Amino acid sequence: MKIRILITSYCHKLLELLNQPFPEDNSLVSEIKSSLGVGFFIFLFLFVFKPFGLHSTGDELLKHTIYFGLATTIVSFLFNLFVDYVLKIDRQAESWTFLKWIVSVLVLLLFIAYANYYVLSLIYGEFDISLKVFFKIAYLTFLVGSLPIFFYGASFISKNKKENEERANFFKISAPEDKIGGIKIPTNGNTLLEINADAFLYAEAMQNYIAIYYVEEAQLKKEIIRMPIKQLESYINSAYIFRCHRSYIVNRQNIVSVTGNAQGLKLKLRFTDFELPVSRSYINKFNSD
Repeated sequence: MKIRILITSYCHKLLELLNQPFPEDNSLVSEIKSSLGVGFFIFLFLFVFKPFGLHSTGDELLKHTIYFGLATTIVSFLFNLFVDYVLKIDRQAESWTFLKWIVSVLVLLLFIAYANYYVLSLIYGEFDISLKVFFKIAYLTFLVGSLPIFFYGASFISKNKKENEERANFFKISAPEDKIGGIKIPTNGNTLLEINADAFLYAEAMQNYIAIYYVEEAQLKKEIIRMPIKQLESYINSAYIFRCHRSYIVNRQNIVSVTGNAQGLKLKLRFTDFELPVSRSYINKFNSD
């Protein structure tokens, strides 16, 4: 009975870990760095352990392992570009979890295995596809890559979660002060939506539209207008209201609590149960204001 409970507990923790948000920096510089890192890891592993018959290459070992490393780097970079610009997967969104990241990396390992097979065929002059050789290379590639991938991902989540929890603990919640003046925003009917600065809660970008949430007579109100979020920023003249995410603008005065997870910070606001995300790129600016 105790073993069963223990197994159930571990399974629950594993599922919880796999469903943790796994934010990735998908900037071009980051993609290049990560691709170079994967390529260097493959090069180093092959140079040290010499699988695939590389021990018999003698003085050519360094050159051949460099070929493998370069092939891996190129495949990794192209794969990341495909995910970002062809599949258009937002790897910074909260829906991008540790499990999805693992699946994507396993798919990448399959492509790397094929690249390794191709490089090996060039080295030995064997261009005929041999499934037996390919499966062996794929097996070794997955064997080498799987455990480091899992532990890297788990440590990445743990590190991010700890850092963001610490940021949340030191977060300064501002009391409502900005009661003078207001915000005037053109609406779809060529009229103005006028909101007191302290009554504005947050705005959410929805493709070409913006949903604006504010308080009027102690009631939560919502107004949807056609406008990009950058344009909305230009109409806001309060020092307490600013971007916390590429899709959200928040009024710092109306924050009641802050929590942290692997994704970033979560903001709980007055009059709503919805928690706003603060993405990593905005955390330092957000905390310094």
